[in-house]
Amino acid sequence: MKSRFLLIRWGGLGDLLVALPAIRALRHAFPSVHLTLVGRPGYASLMREAGVIDDVIDGGGPVARRLFSGSEPSSTEAVDGKWLDAFDLVLGWLNQKESCLIDADGGAPGGGRRLKTISYEIGSGKPINRFFYEKTINTLEIAASAAADFDECARLPLDSISSGANLLVSRLEPRKRRFVVLHPGSGGEAKRWRLANFLEIARRLKDLGLGGAIVTGEAEALLEQEAGEAARSLGWDWLRSPELAPLARLLGGIDLYLGNDSGVTHLAASCGAEVIALFRDDLLDAWHPAGRVHALSAGSLDRIPVEAVWAAVAQVLCI
Repeated sequence: MKSRFLLIRWGGLGDLLVALPAIRALRHAFPSVHLTLVGRPGYASLMREAGVIDDVIDGGGPVARRLFSGSEPSSTEAVDGKWLDAFDLVLGWLNQKESCLIDADGGAPGGGRRLKTISYEIGSGKPINRFFYEKTINTLEIAASAAADFDECARLPLDSISSGANLLVSRLEPRKRRFVVLHPGSGGEAKRWRLANFLEIARRLKDLGLGGAIVTGEAEALLEQEAGEAARSLGWDWLRSPELAPLARLLGGIDLYLGNDSGVTHLAASCGAEVIALFRDDLLDAWHPAGRVHALSAGSLDRIPVEAVWAAVAQVLCI
């Protein structure tokens, strides 16, 4: 019978993507194992479409609640936990030791079930993505000969995403101009560079004849009207809450991405884009994305001057 691993990574898009190198390392080391991911379906389905995992279980659903403390299962089916018997290994990645994942100290739910948890150590001196990758290899005792390179594992395999995801890319092509994507949002207001600053960068790029798109999502509802109007005035595209698969295909072929500390920034980096990422100093060491990333940081985002960002943009684009 085919072996099955249950992988647990809850949180937003960025939370999931910092676990991508670890998950791909598992896929490389155990190519015949069926990988099921417990997470947010809207994000985890991107990994399934890319062929990184095989199945998704909604972490907010009644069955998966069995894995989280403080949650009351809504059915006896969830309570008895027999569905866990299908898995040879249950592996979870946590941002910190104190977590809602049950028995996060290494115990096992359901009568000796093999549960392994990997908790990020703030003093490790490594970003979460590399920490999870290395700890996964060490915890499962994956031989060096079977371990894939970190940089390879940090890339989302876009070729596996269905051709239907090309619709967004096709709508923006053919393009003869160089193309830049700006994402002015983030899940927290304190992690956002001012929208006016992003638009100033966009205007300068437009004056140099570069095309582009401004991406907004659910977290940027208050920015949408101004961002959309600015995109139209620039002759750029406004991508309002695009689906992740076509967005990933687009990001894999652009000349530059500029964004805050956000899930979309991690997505751009995992798709191989040249990225300029704007971070708060206190978050950069842990959450630095893997890939071709140029990070600018300060104690608060409003202390990052427009001219510093423009200098980084000009350097990357050689303008």
